[in-house]
Amino acid sequence: MRFDVYPSSPSSSSGEDECVPMEVSPTKLLAIAIQKRRALFGRKERDYRLELLQTGFIQSLCKHLGERRARRRKRGGKRSVRENKGVESSGAPITRVEPIVQNSYDGEPPSKQICRDDEQDPFGLDDFFVRVYGRSVTIRG
Repeated sequence: MRFDVYPSSPSSSSGEDECVPMEVSPTKLLAIAIQKRRALFGRKERDYRLELLQTGFIQSLCKHLGERRARRRKRGGKRSVRENKGVESSGAPITRVEPIVQNSYDGEPPSKQICRDDEQDPFGLDDFFVRVYGRSVTIRG
């Protein structure tokens, strides 16, 4: 898909001389649309009609790009296997992957631990509050 964009300047009087078509890919067009949507959102006096139009345009572009990627995946993709291998081998080899979220409990998972009095601490957060605040939080009811 190809989009032609014609730059316009408010100071030019002759529009025919300065209209040079620029080719814009859907990805670049999406980036421009997102920037415009953010600018519309940040205005002091918001024009909800323009925001809705811009949001709809962004959604249709995302749908188009998703369909395009799905078609490319079915055909075998734009990149060859050799290019992908070259990109991966250029970096240092990955020796160990660390999880982003680390579990703080030791031993068995919480579902297998012995249940305490459910009315006092049903979610097991006493230990958390002791670590964060240095004391247990009591709820007065």
